[in-house]
Amino acid sequence: LTPLLRAVVPPPYQLVIIEATTPGSGKSYLAEMLKVLHGAGTRPSLPRTDEEWSKVVPALLGATTGPILAFDNVRGKISSAYLEGLLTASDITDRVLGSNDRTARLDNDRLWLMTGNNVSYGGDLARRVLRIVIDTQDPHPERRTFDINPVSWVRQHRAEYLSALL
Repeated sequence: LTPLLRAVVPPPYQLVIIEATTPGSGKSYLAEMLKVLHGAGTRPSLPRTDEEWSKVVPALLGATTGPILAFDNVRGKISSAYLEGLLTASDITDRVLGSNDRTARLDNDRLWLMTGNNVSYGGDLARRVLRIVIDTQDPHPERRTFDINPVSWVRQHRAEYLSALL
């Protein structure tokens, strides 16, 4: 619901992490359904340093109006003072890329989303994260078959889902 509530519930928002213990559990499917439903900007990898974060975040906030900003297939431990600060700030001010003397103020009114297997996080992130854990209780979830493709289903029924959410 968060993307629909941005107009009435002020930011910042918790970081949503869709995680599983086993690859092939459906994390990316769930994230893709949210992206189809609401719109999103996606990045395939997570910045490794706070310096990278300070470049990636303003670029993402400036490049898309999608209410979700997602990092897919995050690995290892997430630990970043920049990310911790981002999750408590309704706006950010950062240096404009390619300039040493100009800054830009950007609204941080997006839902930040990550997917990953066996993700861990350090610092103050634990209390700023909303975890969605998929446990298929199947050692080979990638072998499962379904009658429908959930992403296609949401795409075809998007108006109905948005209507129900509203």
